Amino acid sequence: MSECIIDVDYGDEEFDLKTSMVVSEKDKWCCECERIIRAGEEHERAVFLNYGDEEEPYTAYEYATCVQCVEIRDVFFDGFIFTELWSDLDNSDCLARGEFTIAQLDRLSPEAVALLMEFIPAMFEE
Repeated sequence: MSECIIDVDYGDEEFDLKTSMVVSEKDKWCCECERIIRAGEEHERAVFLNYGDEEEPYTAYEYATCVQCVEIRDVFFDGFIFTELWSDLDNSDCLARGEFTIAQLDRLSPEAVALLMEFIPAMFEE
């Protein structure tokens, strides 16, 4: 069985992305699962700079992503768009068809596996 790898095409846009793992100084929302990242918890801080045109030369966005969503993104995605992790997983159907490997799950922490397992039944509720 092949691994479930989701490749998201984000077009020809030019952008810069700087990420770092930080400890939150205050409560924040995870941009992917919308779980609260509590003050004192580690999370990914991403600054995304999207280059535009002469009228609006760039737009800057900042995202906070919980450790579990970062793990899931790193294992299942080759290219991604912030805030779209769960809808892209749903749209890919590879999880619903069981097209993932035990090796992929082994690369996730127990907390990330639990979050992923919460999501899979929701894919069938539509």
